[in-house]
Amino acid sequence: MRTLLALAVVVASLVAVGPVAAAQETEEEPVTITQADQPAGGIIVQPNSGVAPDDPGDRGGALQLTLLALILGFVGVAFYSIRRSSRKALAAQGRA
Repeated sequence: MRTLLALAVVVASLVAVGPVAAAQETEEEPVTITQADQPAGGIIVQPNSGVAPDDPGDRGGALQLTLLALILGFVGVAFYSIRRSSRKALAAQGRA
């Protein structure tokens, strides 16, 4: 069973990396950044110098914040589930 799982992981990783490696083979001209392309005052953007999100999908918009909340929620549920199942297993062994 473990070898089948390991084989599936290897195949999935090769499938995922294949198109990325192929896409990098094309040669493109290097991007040059001019002074006009940089933010005022240098390369590091100053705090509160951006624009507020207009669309829910913009950076800092409602969709991004919702996605962050969902990710944190799923991590919390996974942590709780693992903790609960480990406590049940310890109790079944009589060590809790």
